[in-house]
Amino acid sequence: NGESDIAGYKLYYGTPTGYSYSISIDLGNVTTYTISGGDITTEYAITAYDTSLDGTDDMVDGNESWFSIANPLPELPTNILVDVAPRKAKISWTLSESSNVTGYKIFSGPNPSPSTLLTTVSNTTNSFIDSGLNNGNTYYYSIKTVDSNNLESIVSPDLIATPSNTWHVSSTMDTDSGFGSSNQPMNAIQTAIDASIDGDIVQVSNGTYIENVNFNSKNITVTSLFSTTQNKNDVNNTIIDGGANGL
Repeated sequence: NGESDIAGYKLYYGTPTGYSYSISIDLGNVTTYTISGGDITTEYAITAYDTSLDGTDDMVDGNESWFSIANPLPELPTNILVDVAPRKAKISWTLSESSNVTGYKIFSGPNPSPSTLLTTVSNTTNSFIDSGLNNGNTYYYSIKTVDSNNLESIVSPDLIATPSNTWHVSSTMDTDSGFGSSNQPMNAIQTAIDASIDGDIVQVSNGTYIENVNFNSKNITVTSLFSTTQNKNDVNNTIIDGGANGL
């Protein structure tokens, strides 16, 4: 810094929030500094301060500069969501706006702030399905962005998933690529039946379904969706049209 009243520099790193760091070191009036055991995947920032520094609101008062970041961390993806269907959870997101993203790390665990790396997906992937879960158990997920410098974003807030034994079906879905959740239902009853196991429920919203249904000897329940607005089952408006070929 070339200002005439420059007095020194501060180094900041650790747990960046965009406004603060957990560690601050007053370096004095030097232009190089070595951190013993430093980590290239950590975000480091330098500020310059002048002779009026008093330790109180120095950035606001103009006595200390804003952070000059050495290796900016990549941005998190946005619109991070989790959805559940029987025995599985789907994490989805809108891709990070950072330019050099190489992928996303997804963490999972049975407790908040999960630290177990579940998988790493590519920079063009915007969803991941975790299968083989136990219905009724609660699972926690979080995600980080990784860039070409091996820098990682801050971790996302926890995503909480508790799968149940209910598959959801809706005739309003354009294709049968639904996940089977209430937010992303399947559009065919048979598809849900095929995915189900004994004890599962296939909950069908009202509409007409042009298909033949085969339970395949499974001990499952297929039921119309209960309407809270009409306070009754939509059974009269939920129709399976088998084309006169039997059901």
